[in-house]
Amino acid sequence: MSDTVDVSLTEEELDVIEMVMFKKNQAKVMLEKTDFPEAMDSATKASFFKGAGDLQAESDRAEKKWWTDISKKYVLDGQALSLNTKTGTLTKGTLEETKA
Repeated sequence: MSDTVDVSLTEEELDVIEMVMFKKNQAKVMLEKTDFPEAMDSATKASFFKGAGDLQAESDRAEKKWWTDISKKYVLDGQALSLNTKTGTLTKGTLEETKA
């Protein structure tokens, strides 16, 4: 079992990471899209996928920055952590968001 880290994230910190994770999920859904209307031209499809790729890259950078900022603020010294967004608790483990 993982150990909970004695850190109280602020509501704003939780709001930021939840928005980042929402964007990451939306980018993933967009990149998996295959059911375009037959009449849609290839340039429009390419623009759609470029936008999805840009969103994914932006959210990846934002997630990395969020973890870096949290690590510095709470002096977590590069520990591998997971986040439970329901409880706002950080747990020693992987650097992934968990929704257990």
